Amino acid sequence: SRLADDLIRLADRGCFNLHPSILPKFRGPEPIFWQMRAGVELGVSWHKVVHEFDAGDLVVQATTMPDDGASFGEITTQLAELGAGLMPGLLDAIARDELTMTQQEAETASYYPYPKRSDFIIDIAWSAQHAYNFMCATEVYGYPYLLRYGNYRYMLAKALDFDNNLSPDALQVQSDRLYIPCREGVLIAAYTDRIAV
Repeated sequence: SRLADDLIRLADRGCFNLHPSILPKFRGPEPIFWQMRAGVELGVSWHKVVHEFDAGDLVVQATTMPDDGASFGEITTQLAELGAGLMPGLLDAIARDELTMTQQEAETASYYPYPKRSDFIIDIAWSAQHAYNFMCATEVYGYPYLLRYGNYRYMLAKALDFDNNLSPDALQVQSDRLYIPCREGVLIAAYTDRIAV
């Protein structure tokens, strides 16, 4: 929720927020989801709080990459610890009145809303590793994942693994799991339904 401007102004040395992305990219309420969907390096930004969400001047930033298969909770903890590690330097700079801030570049800013059901799509143009990590990180939302392949739509329930050493020519079905050829490697996922289109 947005802080009232009067409340922000009470902090005479500045009110600061930790945002889990490298601002000005991935502004909005669910940046972890959108960074995992984009398959980019994750990061955190300490920035000054202003009236517009996630738009204040930048103080310090850092990047990280979660382990393959990390859950949303594990990624959140990793980013929180990364941000906390930057806090002593931030507080010291404030205490010494030596804080340097950089204005965000509006032309490179991006904003993403809360994800919708239609955002849980697996694209075989991704690498299998990207698809696997996206599914593992976003399973917490509780939506099935849609895969369009050939003349069928598959509803994927869970990412099981990926293998960069496999390279089948076509999707393979084995019991309740799919072996899905991607741009690089094969995504292995449990599925619940197949619909002809």
